[in-house]
Amino acid sequence: MSLALPNTTNVPPGGWFYTVPETGARFTGANYPHLESQIIGHYHVAGVEAPSRDGLFQRVQEGICAEHPDYCGAAVTVNPSSGNAGQHVYQMALQCLRTLIAHLAGSGERVTQEHAERRAGVCVTCPQNQILEGCSRCNMNTITVIVSKIVGAKKTSVDDRLRSCAVCHCTLRAKIWVRHSAAWNHMPEKQRKQLPPHCWLVTEKGS
Repeated sequence: MSLALPNTTNVPPGGWFYTVPETGARFTGANYPHLESQIIGHYHVAGVEAPSRDGLFQRVQEGICAEHPDYCGAAVTVNPSSGNAGQHVYQMALQCLRTLIAHLAGSGERVTQEHAERRAGVCVTCPQNQILEGCSRCNMNTITVIVSKIVGAKKTSVDDRLRSCAVCHCTLRAKIWVRHSAAWNHMPEKQRKQLPPHCWLVTEKGS
């Protein structure tokens, strides 16, 4: 199974690293752009043809995921227009949750109970609060385990009415507990434009 990093914003366990197979040189970076610039510079100095930027990222990703498979998730390769659309949505939901876990691993921060309750109150009245399409085919135990890693023992008074966001496919019981930047910064622009104006992701922006 092909594995993929949840994002390039958070620092993976063990940091960003790569060993150049042609020379054996190992590099580490504070972030991916820093690592990439070192590697490409090394290729030029060594007189070895550097891989494409996409190719280099794939190599770095494979190396990190090989050492830390629990941090990475299954790469989403399913065409949503195909008959496996339900599985595609499920994989997107897992990818979202893994991104939130990566954020917490980096900062360890959750919002306050009052803040989470306020967000939950918005979500339960939102028409985008829906059961994931195709979830009868999902391994719901996997989602439950990942959610528990994010929220721990924390709950809101309306947890039993929180489903998943139909826009981003993330489990709302988990998403309401993370800092706004963790959810917003990793959301594609296309999804941001689909959020209703009353969504807390929109109203909290810039606050």
